[in-house]
Amino acid sequence: MEMKSKYRILIAAAILPFVVTGIFLIFLPDQVPMHYNARGELDRMGSKYENLLLPVLYLIPAALLFFLAKQQRKKQEYRNEKVLVITGILIQLMQTVLLLITLVNDLTYNGPSDQPPDIYKLTGIGFGVLLIVLGNVMPKAAHNALFGLRTVWSMKNDRVWQHSQRFAGYTGILCGFLMVLAGIFFNQAVVLGVVTGLLLVWVAVCTAASYRFYKTDLQLDANNLIKPN
Repeated sequence: MEMKSKYRILIAAAILPFVVTGIFLIFLPDQVPMHYNARGELDRMGSKYENLLLPVLYLIPAALLFFLAKQQRKKQEYRNEKVLVITGILIQLMQTVLLLITLVNDLTYNGPSDQPPDIYKLTGIGFGVLLIVLGNVMPKAAHNALFGLRTVWSMKNDRVWQHSQRFAGYTGILCGFLMVLAGIFFNQAVVLGVVTGLLLVWVAVCTAASYRFYKTDLQLDANNLIKPN
């Protein structure tokens, strides 16, 4: 698929939340659930038109990634351009799914006794899926200052960068699967705690691995310098 087509998909994905919200506004009652507390209890009703704020907020990451991708194109960093556009599409689709679930809940709301969708569970699964996909594209990212596992050591040279991105990508896929499982088997704030813990462990392990790759690379360079002719 050409990059022009990918840009069109990103733009369409950014517009989609507005279209979905507009359709639901026709059928929603004037007052809908707006906020649930940590125990899943409804604590605020509001105008259905407040839902228009979500597509506007969702537009921000799409616009940012679109701009960053265009900057990469100007620098002829086509691999990074592709990664940024695909990331933008995935984020927009995940956000649209969460929006759709929220709007369906508003439409089917029958009173305080209704059980709201477990947003923590859905968010955990969504982040897991996103990390799995990003784990597949990270090893393809060329050396850059925008995307990927960017540490002091991974930025030293292309060799360390490539090793770091491959490690982060493969472990990111594993971490993503664990997040999905957490979203399936745990509820409410427990999911948030497990997903946050997994993310912190993943970042720490990837950072340590990047340092290890850097030290190994230094050792290889040193061995090559002292190798007899």
